[in-house]
Amino acid sequence: MANCTEVMVKEHELILRMLDILETGADKLSRGEFVPPEVFTGAVIFIREFADRFHHGKEEDVFFPALYEAGMPEENSPQELLNLEHKLGRRFVGRLDEAAEQYMDGDDGAIPAVVEAARDYVRLLRQHILKENEGLFPVAERLMSDSLKERVNQNYAEVERERFPEDTVLRFTQLVERFEHLLDIKKN
Repeated sequence: MANCTEVMVKEHELILRMLDILETGADKLSRGEFVPPEVFTGAVIFIREFADRFHHGKEEDVFFPALYEAGMPEENSPQELLNLEHKLGRRFVGRLDEAAEQYMDGDDGAIPAVVEAARDYVRLLRQHILKENEGLFPVAERLMSDSLKERVNQNYAEVERERFPEDTVLRFTQLVERFEHLLDIKKN
């Protein structure tokens, strides 16, 4: 069974690829280039379903409570700040969703709102992921006992089985690959 922090870092890698897509799309739009609206509406679906429900959902429901159990404070804690960033991200995605729908309906006047919301979300999430990968996850690995880590790993697998189709990661990886191809983004 995979270690939960390794799983989260792997999920971050896919989320970061979608952030590159959003950033590239926003940059192209801001230069007056055409970007298919489905890039932005598809990014909203990816963010809501994969980044938020699938990834952040496991953090909020399994990982953060385990950190409290391991002795991290509930107030003024890193996970409290990260939860606030999850909520702020949802607001940015709401703005992106609204603007992307207008853009899809042919309203070129929505382009500045698409660009701004996409850039706001990208900026927030890149910083957020950095805080988790380089700050919270290493601390969690040191703080949690082996038995707590094992329980978290089991709970992660259980949440994935109960809440999501087995092919969730594959489907969203394929969506990211399709948009990378569409925007001619080269993977590292």
